[in-house]
Amino acid sequence: MRRFLFILLIPFIYSCSAETNTVTDSIPVEDEKEPQADTTLPFVISTSPARGESYVAVDCAIEVLFSEDMNPATITEATFYFSDSIPATVNYDNKTATLTPLDTLEQGRDYLVYVLLTVTDMAGNRMEDHYRLDFSTVQAPPPPPPPDTIRPYILSINPADGDTVIPYSTTISVIFSEPLDESTINLSNIYLDPHVSGSLSYSDETVIFIPDSILMRDTVYEIIVCGCIADTAGNTMGDDYRWSISTDYEDLMPLAIGNQWVYRVDSRDSLYYNVEISYDTVLIKDSVLRDDEYWYYVDGGGYFQNKDDGLWNIINGMEQLFLKHPAVVGDEYGFSPYPQYSWLGTRMTLISKDTLVEVPAGTFSCYLYVCEVYDVYTMYDSYFYAPGIGMVKKIHDPGAMIYFGGKQVVKHLESYQIQQ
Repeated sequence: MRRFLFILLIPFIYSCSAETNTVTDSIPVEDEKEPQADTTLPFVISTSPARGESYVAVDCAIEVLFSEDMNPATITEATFYFSDSIPATVNYDNKTATLTPLDTLEQGRDYLVYVLLTVTDMAGNRMEDHYRLDFSTVQAPPPPPPPDTIRPYILSINPADGDTVIPYSTTISVIFSEPLDESTINLSNIYLDPHVSGSLSYSDETVIFIPDSILMRDTVYEIIVCGCIADTAGNTMGDDYRWSISTDYEDLMPLAIGNQWVYRVDSRDSLYYNVEISYDTVLIKDSVLRDDEYWYYVDGGGYFQNKDDGLWNIINGMEQLFLKHPAVVGDEYGFSPYPQYSWLGTRMTLISKDTLVEVPAGTFSCYLYVCEVYDVYTMYDSYFYAPGIGMVKKIHDPGAMIYFGGKQVVKHLESYQIQQ
């Protein structure tokens, strides 16, 4: 019985062993993959300078950035170069090829750089076509201008040589041929003889002299522009430039025996609106010598004399400046039509030099002077004088005194006779 069992187990063990080996031998084994070949063509991504760029520095190096790593052995002076064979070195690093000229490039010139298609990537792939890079360098600065050796000169003057001018409105202008060195424009180099203090301004090749005071009447002035005035390059005028002008003006009131003015006088009481009309004739009857000066007697108005500073009169034995002339608008000075009343405050002011006044005798351009007389109340006398004619109009405004018997009085020039 025991022998029989042993014989039966041996075939079973063998069978299991055989089946196990058969299963193991039948498991499939995967094959290893082979790497694929690189067939992508390299290309240029960007350049410095860029294609078509202008005003490139003359000491620049040309850089070309490729799309992938390139074979450095293919990037040489034979494949990366200037079209006109400019000597240069070639370097390659990190996808960038650099072409560096041995000398600085020329200014204001066009250049062309080639990258041949024979350059390859690490797999040997070439570019699809040659690459052309064109650019131009910065322009050369213009040559320096020739040195300025031309002397400045005077183009025009105003007033002109020999002109007769009105002294209270005179400014002197000089126009030069070119810009000047402003340090040479001063009152030592531009001045009047006889001396006149003043100020200078300069703009757009024009120098203007403005007197500080009114010029003297009936005087010849020489104007001198020194030859040391220089332009901005240092060239001087050389010779002094000189010319002359003379001053003259008409007196506000022409004084001569026989001169006569006829006025219409309107007197109005504003409280009752009463108007009285009368006529007043002013006649120069005679002249008298007083302290070696001739004074003209005006019937009903006292004695008058024209002096260098204006029209003077004598009231109650007192000489005083009546109308300042020449004068500038805004001039103020003391004058009293009632010097016997010393407690009265007075002031005369030039308001205008060109007020148009229409009267029966005509239309005149007048100086307007206003005299204020003030105490408790203020009264105003407005005088309108036309140079060479005399008084054209006068307005007496009593102010608040009109309510105490004062009257508004207006004189209009009806006619006049002036001795030549």
